[in-house]
Amino acid sequence: MKRIKTLVVDDSQFMRVILTKLLEKEGISVIGTAKNGKEAVEKTKDLSPDVILMDINMPVMDGLEAIKRIMYEKPTPIVVLSGVTKNDRDKGKRAIEYGAIDIIDKPSGELSIDISTKIPEIVSKIKIASSSTIKGSKPCLLYTSDAADELDGVDLGGRRII
Repeated sequence: MKRIKTLVVDDSQFMRVILTKLLEKEGISVIGTAKNGKEAVEKTKDLSPDVILMDINMPVMDGLEAIKRIMYEKPTPIVVLSGVTKNDRDKGKRAIEYGAIDIIDKPSGELSIDISTKIPEIVSKIKIASSSTIKGSKPCLLYTSDAADELDGVDLGGRRII
């Protein structure tokens, strides 16, 4: 089975290192990391990941702006992993509007030392995202939870929820 090439984007070096180790242990190939949205845009063009796992609040360029640019320059499935979407649903909705496939809340905020509790969900959503039709066409949004209910009234840019 082909390993899913993933780019991990988070401003916390701790989160980048721990996510890389945990994902690799689960058979996900982490082909690169980025510490901000600007690096994420550049590395997406250079590395061509199958999926991007991205935080929202980052210096230089935040995740929302990076999602917009990646979807314009090199459309790639993005799963948002962030501590801000739990308390700020508007940022989560905007991430979906801009092209993210799904959102996962960090268990204890931006620096989640207990992130290992979320690894089964993260791996599952990376696998789902890797099979999306985002490259070359308007993506379908794939949901396995009640997240679609939260998108009521959100402009999905011609995409549909399945």
